[in-house]
Amino acid sequence: MPEKSQALLDTHYITPKLIVDTESRRETLVGRVQAIRPLIFDGYSHMKCYLAKPGDVKKKWHVIDANNQVVGRLAVKIARILCGKHRPEYTPHIDTGDFVVVTNCEKVRLTGNKMDQKVYQHFTGYPDGRKVRPVREILAKRPEMVIREAVRRMMPKTNLARHMLSKLKVYAGPNHPHQAQQAVELKPEATW
Repeated sequence: MPEKSQALLDTHYITPKLIVDTESRRETLVGRVQAIRPLIFDGYSHMKCYLAKPGDVKKKWHVIDANNQVVGRLAVKIARILCGKHRPEYTPHIDTGDFVVVTNCEKVRLTGNKMDQKVYQHFTGYPDGRKVRPVREILAKRPEMVIREAVRRMMPKTNLARHMLSKLKVYAGPNHPHQAQQAVELKPEATW
């Protein structure tokens, strides 16, 4: 390679235009790559992302009082905690979430006309097996289902999300059997 071209390569990290050598264009490209490579890769440390491992994550327990809380807004916060997105070490393919205990779920609120218009439906698998029930009826018979379904529909549809959903404990009254876990009470008004 001529000395003039080599001197040009040494002074510039990345040349704005291609240096064309009349003898061999290939030698110039190789020389250019060799001149730039030590500047980019030698002594340069790449940043590494932290990926949590299943044994590294310490699970906490949280208690949420759902009294007079809007179902959808409460479900968003619960889903974030179950997935572990409130932690700095969140890893998408590892369960980094915490346990959540929801109490007083029969006293939740629905905005607008959802109490009369929203329905839950399921199919039995038989002909004419579509079962439709309004929210008012579900809240009277099985109030836990309203919170559980709202959270389930906000989670990813994967096997890992089904495992995360098993960490959700929903109770109709103010009492729950998880006092031994020393759960921390979360106020829904606070930002999680």
